[in-house]
Amino acid sequence: MIGNIAHLLIEWVVLTIAFLAAAAVVPGFDIKDAKSGFWVSATFAILNLFIAPLLTLIFGAFTLGLACLLPGVLRFIILVIVIKAVDAVSDSLKVKGLFPAVLAAIVLSVVAAALEYGLGQVL
Repeated sequence: MIGNIAHLLIEWVVLTIAFLAAAAVVPGFDIKDAKSGFWVSATFAILNLFIAPLLTLIFGAFTLGLACLLPGVLRFIILVIVIKAVDAVSDSLKVKGLFPAVLAAIVLSVVAAALEYGLGQVL
């Protein structure tokens, strides 16, 4: 049980660092401060938990299953949508348009993957 909680906390910190990195390098993607970064990442995780599966089903139905051929592209589109959803419900994150959301999604993906890989090598 403790291992699961520790893993969840590590994932939360990794996601927070990724969000703060995106805010540092992407113009038009702003987080109030580091403390707000934790709340933004928590909001993102919760919305992603509920919205991503629903959007996957919707995209799968509307593309007649073609979305299954390009799951990475589908996941990326969903990531951008969830980022915009967090912007809509949170005062701590401001995303000024679609382009900053797309760039932030790229930064989030790269930073989170690199941190998780690095931590996987250490832990």
